[in-house]
Amino acid sequence: MTASSYTIVVGVDFSPASLAALRQAARLATRADATLRVVHVVERTTLYQLRDVLDEAQVNALEAATIEQATAHLEDELSAIDLPRRVVFDVVRGHAPEVLIDRAMALGVKLLCLGSSAGASDQGDIGAVAARCTRRCKTDVLLVQAQHHGPFRTIVAGVDLSPRSEAVVARAAEQVRLDNAAALELLHVYSGHWHILRYRERTQTPPTFEQAIIDNLEARLAELVATASAAGAVAHVSLLEHQKVARGLAQKVRELDADLLVVGRRGHSRIVELLVGLTAERVVRLAPCSVLLVEA
Repeated sequence: MTASSYTIVVGVDFSPASLAALRQAARLATRADATLRVVHVVERTTLYQLRDVLDEAQVNALEAATIEQATAHLEDELSAIDLPRRVVFDVVRGHAPEVLIDRAMALGVKLLCLGSSAGASDQGDIGAVAARCTRRCKTDVLLVQAQHHGPFRTIVAGVDLSPRSEAVVARAAEQVRLDNAAALELLHVYSGHWHILRYRERTQTPPTFEQAIIDNLEARLAELVATASAAGAVAHVSLLEHQKVARGLAQKVRELDADLLVVGRRGHSRIVELLVGLTAERVVRLAPCSVLLVEA
C-alpha cells in the first residue's frame, strides 16, 4: 500500500485512553509515512436535549461555541506531540461511533485507532464507542490503553488456525517491522477434545491421542511461522490449553508482559462471525494491553 493511500483515522474524546491512541496513531503514521486524520465528535444527543430548554438561536450559539472550544483543545493536544507529515483534523457534530465508522469506510482507511476505555475510571472495561466500532467497523481497529504511548515491544498474535490466521500473522508481522525490535509470539489457545467427551470428569484417553492432536496443532503453527518469516518477522509459537479462549489469551499476554495483542474478528458465516466478534470483544475487555483487531 502506498503512502498516499495509507490513512489512519483516530477518534479523540480527550479521555486519557483516547489521547494515548492519538499518540500511537501519530507514531504509526510517521513510521509508515501515512496520512493521519484526527476526528473529535460533539455528541448530537446533548445538543438535542438542550432544545427542550433553549430556543433555536441559543442552541446554535452554544453548538458553535462548543465546536470552537473543542477545536482549540484539539489543536493544543496536537501541538504537544510529534506529528506525521500529513495531518487533517475535524471537529464535527454527530454520534461518535457512526461518524468514525463512516469516515473509516468512506476513506478506505487502513486503521481506525481508538482509546480502549471511555474515561480514567474505566480501566479494565471497553468504552461504548470502542465496543460499537469493534462490532461494526470493517477495517482494522487498534484499541489503545491509557498507559501505553511508546512502541510495541512484545506482540502476541492470537490465532485460531483458520484461513484468516494468515492475515492476522501478516498484520502482526507488519507491526513488528514498524516497531523494529518487537518480539512476536504466535499463540493458539485450544480446548482439548477429551474435556468434552464426558460431562463430569476428564475423559481417559491414550497419551498418544492427546499428543497426536498437539503435534497437529504445532505443525499448523509452524506454517504460520513461515508466513511471519515471509513477511519479515521472526516468530515464536505457544500452545495453551484453556477452556475459555479470551481468558487464555489474556493469561498468556500477562505471562509475556506483552504490550500488544493481535486477533482476528471476522468469520465465514453469520453465526461464526457473531461468535468471533463476541470473542474479540471479550478479549478487549480482558486483555491487560492494547489490542489490534484485524479485519481478516
